[in-house]
Amino acid sequence: MAMDNFDSAVVTKLLVSYGLKQQEGQGRSPLVTYISLRMPNRGGAEGGTPELYFTDPDGLAIQLQDVKYCGGGGLLGELCPPLPPA
Repeated sequence: MAMDNFDSAVVTKLLVSYGLKQQEGQGRSPLVTYISLRMPNRGGAEGGTPELYFTDPDGLAIQLQDVKYCGGGGLLGELCPPLPPA
């Protein structure tokens, strides 16, 4: 899922205010939220591109990012890698 003006700290605070529990690291517990940092060795920004996840009542993970996110570099993951030649 994507949203305008994504800020992982603001979104985490909002999700916690709705009753989700913040946890460190990945997990499959129901109704939790966590941040995974995609590091430069996986195409993320220096210091890590934050990827925010939260889980539904069944423990299924949902990723929430900025609308510019393409899985690339940059703080928002917005610096898209070039497409391979056809």
